[in-house]
Amino acid sequence: MKQTIAGLILGLAASAGVAQAADRVTTTHFDVATLSAHDRVDLSVLSDTGSTASLSMAGLIPAADFNVMGDYYSPTFRGWFNTASLQFDVRDGYRITALTIDAKVTGALYVTPPPAGLEDFERPFAKNSFYASWTVNGSPTVYRVGGSDIDGRLLYSSTVEQSIAGQSVLRFSTSADAGALSYERYVCTDHCWYDRYPAFAEMHVSDVVMTVQIAAVPEPATWMLLLGGLGVVGAVARRRQA
Repeated sequence: MKQTIAGLILGLAASAGVAQAADRVTTTHFDVATLSAHDRVDLSVLSDTGSTASLSMAGLIPAADFNVMGDYYSPTFRGWFNTASLQFDVRDGYRITALTIDAKVTGALYVTPPPAGLEDFERPFAKNSFYASWTVNGSPTVYRVGGSDIDGRLLYSSTVEQSIAGQSVLRFSTSADAGALSYERYVCTDHCWYDRYPAFAEMHVSDVVMTVQIAAVPEPATWMLLLGGLGVVGAVARRRQA
């Protein structure tokens, strides 16, 4: 029995420093909970200094590869879309001052240069895109991060100054996709063959992180002291001018 209890204590101690994914997480000055999501969003606290907290948002955009080799007769696409609503509960006396959304994105695009004279619908192509957007409390203002035609490794980041106190709901919409169309033609000279111009596209999104900046809200008494101090300074300045 003693060994069992000791093992449980050691297990809890060992897991205390490990970020655990959940539908709800708690930081020093605010909580975040998933109200709804098309696909599950696993939240975990990566760091928390009190004034800054970083949260992993695994599942908001899948850490999955989209590798597309273009078909020769019709465009081929692969993609993913998600929506999620997150509720923030900020402790009394504090407010969120800024949000940053970061995501690591790797894309690849390749199109074999086609012969001249093709119609637009025949021309091979490769494309990809990644976007994440969000609104606060149903506001018409939409904040967005992402891009298209990504060829290489990029870190997408967007920081927005926002004043959020008490209870607020952030609604996210995210998407990632890749598509391609190859081209082929049947050529005959002294013999016949298929002349092919392949195209492919890739998209990979990982490490979606939300960083939250927190600041204390001065108490009413603090504001009164500050205003009183300014009044005293003004009175002294007027006496010196007199």
